[in-house]
Amino acid sequence: MNTDTRNDSLLSELSDKLVWQSYLTHKLASGTLSKKEEASLAAFIQEKRYLPIAKKLQNGASLGIPRRIEINKMRTGKKRIVYAFAPEENLVLGLIAWLLHRYDALFAPNLYSFRQRKCAKDAVCRLMYAPEARCAYIYKVDIHDYFNSIPLEKLFPMLEEVLAEDPPLLSFFKALLAEPQVLVDGRIEEVPQKGIMAGLPVAAFLANLYLKDLDWHFAKEHKLYARYSDDIIILENEETMLEADVSYIQAKFQEKGLTVNPKKEHYYLPGEPWEFLGFLCNGSVVDISPAAKEKLKGKMRRKSRALLRWGVRKELAPEKAILGFIRHYNRKLYDNPVHGELTWCRWYFPVINTAESLHELDRYMLQCIRYIMTGRHCKKNYALSYEKIKELGYRSLVHEFYKMQ
Repeated sequence: MNTDTRNDSLLSELSDKLVWQSYLTHKLASGTLSKKEEASLAAFIQEKRYLPIAKKLQNGASLGIPRRIEINKMRTGKKRIVYAFAPEENLVLGLIAWLLHRYDALFAPNLYSFRQRKCAKDAVCRLMYAPEARCAYIYKVDIHDYFNSIPLEKLFPMLEEVLAEDPPLLSFFKALLAEPQVLVDGRIEEVPQKGIMAGLPVAAFLANLYLKDLDWHFAKEHKLYARYSDDIIILENEETMLEADVSYIQAKFQEKGLTVNPKKEHYYLPGEPWEFLGFLCNGSVVDISPAAKEKLKGKMRRKSRALLRWGVRKELAPEKAILGFIRHYNRKLYDNPVHGELTWCRWYFPVINTAESLHELDRYMLQCIRYIMTGRHCKKNYALSYEKIKELGYRSLVHEFYKMQ
């Protein structure tokens, strides 16, 4: 790839309508757009509204100031910090992220996050069905606030090496990441440490890049190892070998300025069920992990209470609030992702091979729906029949799962 001049830079492709149309085709094929998002992106391309932003970046200017958004984490007092630019600037960042797949050869085969031909299913299946997995000692670790804690002084030399033949793209990344100003509730503030800014489409590429040396180390050692962004797991047949691997991983984290999330660091003995990426692997059975189930239940519970309050405040019939709950979860679970992420079923259904947890979640969802009817959990709720709930649009997880098989 010849990228010696500004015109040959990846950024030069941002003003090419054919490139944008190819990107739209890719997004449609991947199923990661809602109808509203599809229409918005198609209009953005048709009207060539990308051109002013593309020209600005091609001329060496930077994007606007990103917004810093705090998201409440379930059952904790902690906040998750994400960043976003203006909607049309985010669309341009999405195209850049897609074009960055041309650098995929940089990454080891044991890295599964944000790659075009690899996914969570590949990671779990490779680990589960490896002959040595049945009697393995296992270490799983999660990096604390990985995206937002990556030190730029350690990342920039890696970017300089990888993007040496594309100086405009390198300059773009440096300006993007080094900008200290952010918008917080409409006010401009300075944040000295933002890392690679979780929430930005291009952050996934940078997260893959920052630990690529760790991935390649275990790939060259032919270890049963997998990484999905900030989640890492390794399996060994001997406990002493696992201890050596853990020491290497921890030393690499220290070198990279990263810290472990102690609540998500686990050791598993041979034969014990183990969890990875929201899945529970127990012998040949793959199910949804208890933590993932509780997370979804918590969201259902909060949504049902919020809709009950909304219905009472608006003096609406309970069926109106129930209809809102069902439509919300049909979108969340099946139809369209939130902020460009995979739908819930597109993440779990291709991997799990049992419907046990889905039965449990179906029962809980029906319980939440019936709760909206009366505001209580009681036998009276069952006056709302299953047939009536189905008429309102309810879709069973179990039924949808078997439809996909």
